[in-house]
Amino acid sequence: MGFVVPPTGYFAEINAGFSGAAPSPDRILALGSCYSGLPYYSKPEEKIASAVGSILKGHFFIDGNKRTALFAYILLCRLNGLKNIEDEDALVEIMTGSAAARWDIEELEKRLFPGQGDL
Repeated sequence: MGFVVPPTGYFAEINAGFSGAAPSPDRILALGSCYSGLPYYSKPEEKIASAVGSILKGHFFIDGNKRTALFAYILLCRLNGLKNIEDEDALVEIMTGSAAARWDIEELEKRLFPGQGDL
């Protein structure tokens, strides 16, 4: 089985639940780009870091981008049989830090999947 992803519109629905505002059709269409980097990565951890980083940096939504990225991280991990970080404080630090920092995908991957050797 290959890498499993939900339709990006699913994240738009989740974000609407967080923010109370439905994103515009243009923002939903732009959200599709969060999967555009997936073919460039071979490991599921890299693919997840790419999608999460895209949601964090893409500002597809008026509000709730970090919460939506966090939800995407947990969902993508579960859909692809990977263990996600469960420490809430660590997750908040990663999502907030990534949104503000200039971390590349490799750095975000190391933080989202700590202790997995030389990523």
